[in-house]
Amino acid sequence: MNAGSSDLKSIAILVRSFSLGGGLEKYNFKLTQGLLDANYKVTILCENNNSDFKHKNLTVQEIFKTSQKLNASQKLKFFFDTSNEYLSHNTFDLVHSQHLPTSMADVVSFHNYTVATRVTSGKIAENIIDKLKSKFKGKYLSQNFYDLTLVNSAKALIFPSKMALNDYVDKFKITNLEKLFVAYPGLGYPCEVTYNKDKIPLNLVFVGKGYRHKGLDVLLKAISLLKRENIIVNLNVVGLKKTLFYKFKLLTLGIGSQVKFLGRVFDLAELYANCDIIVQPSRYETFGMAVLEAMQYHVVPVVSKKCGISEILTDDVNAIILDDHLSAYTLAKSLKALIENQAHRHKLACASEELSYSYPWENTVYNTLEAYKYALKEKLYV
Repeated sequence: MNAGSSDLKSIAILVRSFSLGGGLEKYNFKLTQGLLDANYKVTILCENNNSDFKHKNLTVQEIFKTSQKLNASQKLKFFFDTSNEYLSHNTFDLVHSQHLPTSMADVVSFHNYTVATRVTSGKIAENIIDKLKSKFKGKYLSQNFYDLTLVNSAKALIFPSKMALNDYVDKFKITNLEKLFVAYPGLGYPCEVTYNKDKIPLNLVFVGKGYRHKGLDVLLKAISLLKRENIIVNLNVVGLKKTLFYKFKLLTLGIGSQVKFLGRVFDLAELYANCDIIVQPSRYETFGMAVLEAMQYHVVPVVSKKCGISEILTDDVNAIILDDHLSAYTLAKSLKALIENQAHRHKLACASEELSYSYPWENTVYNTLEAYKYALKEKLYV
């Protein structure tokens, strides 16, 4: 599909927040920029516009903004009803939902695993509790309902990894595999920063808001285990603030002086340039954009096999992939090996940095346009 194609001029994109934040927001923002660069007209339908980005072909409407106080289940229904009402009265060549509930999307990008996978990815006690929640709690029931609606109603489905794609095929029994596409997240050009690597103690970085599902609980325990062996590392936690819960956790683990909670950080270039290892022992994660971004700054990735990014990495060649991501002892052992072998750590960092440049945002846009092309073809037969 070429830019300016007569088949596609106007695109509506549904997303919670329009901003150059992390994760889903950055993915959507970079995709939008790519579509605009290709001369498409894009209308963003969102809850919050947190960007001052302007373009002659870009319109941003906060149609999901509300003063109502809604719980998670009610908010999903509000998104669903509002999007359907708006789209039934406004015409676009193509409607693309970034995992936002609607029955009127031509294309959907899924950014989370299915509920069925998310509630079976932890330790035994966690899984028991989460399975019960998935059967009775409104948030889980609603998310599963709207995910199924998106799967069945959209003409093309996009996933950030093959791992995520396979999850939906398995859990929702998708039989039309032609409608499935993978569009990996990408990278822009790295900022010019001065690297400050291999200082003692080494600097680690963790990015994410999930204490358990992102595996921060396992990482903190692993750092405590390393300390028992007189191996000291510093950990920078991005995305979380140091609440009373974390203060107590660090105190009980005896690592209070080794861990910094940085909260939300928009520009991570300087931090990555001063870190040696990024650790993401996630219980579930459809990709892991922060890992890819860190790799271009000569940072070694240590990731769970449950992270979608692990499918583009090779264990002990350009990364360390954790088979037993729930074990703090396994993680501590892997970190110890990296800490004590600077030459091998440098070799992995060089290989991961080289690999990172194989995933520019241009590829993400191209693969998304392939999904658009398929969806438009399917619309002709409706």
